[in-house]
Amino acid sequence: MEKKNICLDLNNTVWEKESALGARYCKAEGVLYCHSSTAPDKQRLNIYVPVEYLNGDGTVNRSGRCGGYTAETAPILYINGIGLYLGKVPYKITEKDDTLAGKNGWYYDYVKQGYVIVFAGARGKDDLDENSLAVGKAPVGLSDLKAGVRFLRRNKDKIPGDTDKIISSGMSAGGAMSILLAASGNSDKFDYHLKAMGAVMDERDDVFASQAYCPITDLDRADTAYEFMYINDDNGIANGMGAFNKALSEKLFSEYISYLNGRNITVGGVSYTLGADGRSGSFYDYILGKFVSSYRAENDGPLPSFLSSLDTIVKNHNHRSKACPCFDSLFSGGEGASVECGVFGRMRSKPTDPDFKRHFSPSVAEQIAALKDRFQGEYDEYYKLYKAQSESEDVKEQVALYNPYTYLDEGKTRVASKIRICVGSMDSATSTAVSAQLALTLASRGIDTEYEIMWGQGHTDADREGEFIAWVNRISK
Repeated sequence: MEKKNICLDLNNTVWEKESALGARYCKAEGVLYCHSSTAPDKQRLNIYVPVEYLNGDGTVNRSGRCGGYTAETAPILYINGIGLYLGKVPYKITEKDDTLAGKNGWYYDYVKQGYVIVFAGARGKDDLDENSLAVGKAPVGLSDLKAGVRFLRRNKDKIPGDTDKIISSGMSAGGAMSILLAASGNSDKFDYHLKAMGAVMDERDDVFASQAYCPITDLDRADTAYEFMYINDDNGIANGMGAFNKALSEKLFSEYISYLNGRNITVGGVSYTLGADGRSGSFYDYILGKFVSSYRAENDGPLPSFLSSLDTIVKNHNHRSKACPCFDSLFSGGEGASVECGVFGRMRSKPTDPDFKRHFSPSVAEQIAALKDRFQGEYDEYYKLYKAQSESEDVKEQVALYNPYTYLDEGKTRVASKIRICVGSMDSATSTAVSAQLALTLASRGIDTEYEIMWGQGHTDADREGEFIAWVNRISK
């Protein structure tokens, strides 16, 4: 193994030359991207470049060619491995996991295409410092990914690749992070957190493009969207749902209809809305059409009868897998809180503190209040804490910073120019309405947006073989 020194502004590290499965590459692993790390195992980058892009002394060979690119023109794939909003050490190219590269080919194939691969680590909801205090609550996970992008731009003369063609990618919560990177480019809302970690402050953090697989996003409205999708199905829930849960489901279902119609989404002269029944209107037709197109892309012959409505799709193909409410879940203390409640806990809290996990959805709080006369016991148990936590100023700020519509609606950030969103037709980790609404909103803002439902696939790496590579090449050359 050959090692060559390369001086990065914030680190002293080396390039190591390796080859595997026909790919020859150099790697720089464990690159710290900030000065004041509170989770030094996670606030790092692993960087992999085609061997042709480096000279023998570790400097960049500007004329070096690989695939259809040079060291100057190669796109930089900026891949986060975040799942469940947990902190994540950066992936390594040698990790073999079907949910990492999946149907797109192994990461070695990306090297052979001529791409520069950067795996980014970041803090997450359960990360603690040496005093067992929380250091990974929202929005620091996104701040970390922004710091990594800024670090790459600071070192663009020492690392191959075109820093104007950074393409973020992630799955599930990581897909949400990829979308947030795309929507929040150069927002000053993160300056405090970037300065606190000692990030590069005089570089941009916008990205050129974003691939989002099954993004778990728009969290403060995610429960309403889930009930819109699954209102007539609880087959996937063990023992079904109780009377209170079903009543709450109906309330959240109706609220999503009002919310979606209030978004005023118009694309190509078509206004996307829902009828009062939630099973009619142009937005409903759009989702149903996407499922039909998804089936047609993989199958010949007549359509199955269950593709005639969203309810029959849910009952026969994409079952509810979460009770109501599933994102801002019912709890009156720390026990039973959902993944997302942990995201919006208080920074510097301890796992034993009551605000290590917090409610964040005013929608759920409002609908619990609306059911007071029918379900006094549930109101007494849940409402006070829901209202107090979800309406606290710091929770509202956290939620806003993790919602792409904050940036898309304000129109003050540099949004990625190319976005591709893929979800599985059998993915019930969130509502299909979430990704459909997001895709239409992006298109309404003039963003080049590709959105597909992948037939027969579930959560995480929903895609068809080779299509991610084809998309990267299409937008990068």
